[in-house]
Amino acid sequence: MDRMKLIAGLVVLCLVSSVAAFLLPTSHGMLLSYVSIASAVAIGILAGCLACFGGRLADSLIMRTVDVVICFPVMFLIITISCFITPTIYTIMLIIGLVSWTGTARLVRGEILKIRELEYVQSSIVLGAGNVRIVFTHVLPNIIAPVVVQATLSIASAILTEASLSFLGVGVAPPTPSWGNMINAATNLTTLLNRPWIWLPPGLCILVTVLCINLIGDGLRDAFDAKTR
Repeated sequence: MDRMKLIAGLVVLCLVSSVAAFLLPTSHGMLLSYVSIASAVAIGILAGCLACFGGRLADSLIMRTVDVVICFPVMFLIITISCFITPTIYTIMLIIGLVSWTGTARLVRGEILKIRELEYVQSSIVLGAGNVRIVFTHVLPNIIAPVVVQATLSIASAILTEASLSFLGVGVAPPTPSWGNMINAATNLTTLLNRPWIWLPPGLCILVTVLCINLIGDGLRDAFDAKTR
């Protein structure tokens, strides 16, 4: 079942990307989502490792920062930041990346706390292995699976966030193409009822792309979970 989800998601996602590349100028939104989540994952892994190996002060500081960021609604926080920064594709990448790292940081911290208590890791510590060697030798290879799954699911959320921001007018500004900008062109009732070709293709692209990425994430989660094998 997990292989079928992966295959189905990948095939449909490739088809949607190919059609979008030829018919709709939508590569900016996809690229924005990939880059922003990649930066968020990098920040989250670094923050999680520092929280576990940087001492109690670093742990408290990082996790309290995570708690503060999580307390704010993500969309409200992004809109607020966008009001002070000129919304371009690069600033939107930066904003989404800066507010999306908290989940990865908490996941990485929890996994490291569990891995650090394993016998072979404790043996490495007793033999004098430093924190950097433990991270690259024992921690990163064991946390890569859950991080990849979460990153895959976060890409779908980033696509929806970017489309919502562009639709509201605080995201990627025209003439830079975006699915949200295309749907925003159908805000009047006349276009909505009589010109469905304006808003239906980008809406379907968002729907199918997010669905495929979620299928890929579910398939990866089932594939990496030993209990489901």
